Amino acid sequence: MLSAWVYCPRQFYLQWVLAEKGDTAALELGRREHAEVDQPQGILPSPAEITHSSDFEATSISLSSERLGLTTRFDTLRCRGGKVIPVEQKHGKPPPRGLWPSDQAQVLAQALILRNEGYQVEEAIVAYQAGENERKISLNETVLNEFQKLLASVRETELADMPPEPLEQRKHCPKCSMVGLCLPEEQTDLSSMMVDGESPNRFFPARPDSSPFYVQAQGAYIGKKGDGLEVREKNGEKTQIRFLDISQLSIFGNATLSQPALTSLLGRNIPICHFSYGGWFYGMTAPISRANALVRQHQYQACLSDEFALKVARELVSRKIWNSRSFYRRNAEGASVEILESLKTASQQALTSTSLEQLRGIEGSASKKYFSGLNDILKRHGEFFAFHGRNRRPPRDPMNALLSLAYSVLAKDWTIALASAGLDPFLGFYHQSRFGRPSLALDLMEEFRPIIADSVAFLLINNNVLNPNDFLARGGGVTLLPDARKKFFQSYERRMAQLFKHPVFGYQISMRRALEVQARLFSRYLSDELPEYAGVRLE
Repeated sequence: MLSAWVYCPRQFYLQWVLAEKGDTAALELGRREHAEVDQPQGILPSPAEITHSSDFEATSISLSSERLGLTTRFDTLRCRGGKVIPVEQKHGKPPPRGLWPSDQAQVLAQALILRNEGYQVEEAIVAYQAGENERKISLNETVLNEFQKLLASVRETELADMPPEPLEQRKHCPKCSMVGLCLPEEQTDLSSMMVDGESPNRFFPARPDSSPFYVQAQGAYIGKKGDGLEVREKNGEKTQIRFLDISQLSIFGNATLSQPALTSLLGRNIPICHFSYGGWFYGMTAPISRANALVRQHQYQACLSDEFALKVARELVSRKIWNSRSFYRRNAEGASVEILESLKTASQQALTSTSLEQLRGIEGSASKKYFSGLNDILKRHGEFFAFHGRNRRPPRDPMNALLSLAYSVLAKDWTIALASAGLDPFLGFYHQSRFGRPSLALDLMEEFRPIIADSVAFLLINNNVLNPNDFLARGGGVTLLPDARKKFFQSYERRMAQLFKHPVFGYQISMRRALEVQARLFSRYLSDELPEYAGVRLE
């Protein structure tokens, strides 16, 4: 963490204070190259046991200093002539001279921990490029005094109520493991960009490297195999996938997840989402490494303000109605001018509503008007796929079955995005808190309903991906058969991977990545780091 602070104080705050975790291919490579020194070998004798003739080497030794308030795990400890030398392994190249400042802070801290415990330490070493290039630093008075000043600054950052602003120079950002969580350009430029129209750089990939993995085969067994999962179905079919390729695991209905698989998923910060067979989102099993109490504290305080809740709800509902209008205008043949004008007016009225009750009335009327026109979007006319308005619990026709499933999966994705940003997905501003309901996820997904969920549902029918024999009608309700649901997931993930121009930032980004960005921007808004929440409104 000292190394992280020198690299970027904001990175330190996100990782140490807010318990955020990022990852890059470089970090993964570093972990693999560290495997040898991470294996404990040898012991560190007590200071009294070390003599002038002592000569030994030990790896993966942990040591703490209560007085300094520091703890470390040494890659390697060498003893030559009774003097102990900490050696830190680094994958990257060394600077032209000396050590990189972040590496210097790390080994100086290690040397001071050893000294505080009574060992004789006069120098420290950083071994770059897996030990091919060793650089030394001597522990003189000047170096140690500078380090004490650095340590005091780190403590000051640690105790701050807010994370430091992003660095003015962005040279570290593209390679930083936290860049997708930090959002330095968005954080710094949001206010000025809204004034002069300039767009920030996007330092993170437009699409995530991993994607959701769905298991819906009833009676399937999900176990750990090697560095991934293996799904064994009752018919003997097997499917394997690497942990590296999984962002989340979604289980529908009756399937068994082994304890080793569960532990491995949680250890890699991969949440497990639980659905009924029909697609009702029950909840998720998530790792605790993202338990960000400070962010949730801001959220809980904000929820106590009726004025703030109304402000948030008005913006979300207004954009939801506008995006519904955009979806209808883009896709309906001979779009009704009356519906378009009605939705435009409702979007404006939402911004001036004086209570949540009034806002719900505006949204309800707008939704009824919107759904009344969706039959104009269908290219396959006929009674089987006809859409006569929204119904649910259970959905009574194929289109409503698709919409219900799409909304449930989208709510799951928003629940994960919000939890990853440190927020409580179950405490909302517009949707009332209710047991088992991810109210904040339902809040934030409002503006994404038409552009993701509705888009997927109508695309499946209009492109002849699904047919009448893909649905099962029973007990007054309609549901998708297993093969049809696979087609749905494929279409949904294609939509989530689709790039679009972010209406606020102006860069290309996937729908799924946009959820992550919006969740973090909302978190910063609740924490007063940002003056406004920049939502997604599509023309």
